Amino acid sequence: MCQIDSVATLTRFGTYSYIILFLAGLVTLAYMILGVKSIKTYWLLLVLSLIAVLLTQSTVMVFYLVSTVLLSYVFTHFLVNY
Repeated sequence: MCQIDSVATLTRFGTYSYIILFLAGLVTLAYMILGVKSIKTYWLLLVLSLIAVLLTQSTVMVFYLVSTVLLSYVFTHFLVNY
């Protein structure tokens, strides 16, 4: 069993949990907007965005970049269709 020894470990765990859940929500929104009914497409979007964020040296900057792209797509879709 893993013990949390320091506040830094708890903070890192919280940050990565936030990143993973936030990206999962954005990918879900983008997937619903696409209108594709394939679970493979959803998993592809989710895995690619998580790999891009979690396997880099500057996690926060790539997270902001991926989030900006996904939010821009959602925003433009609703702007055009409103």
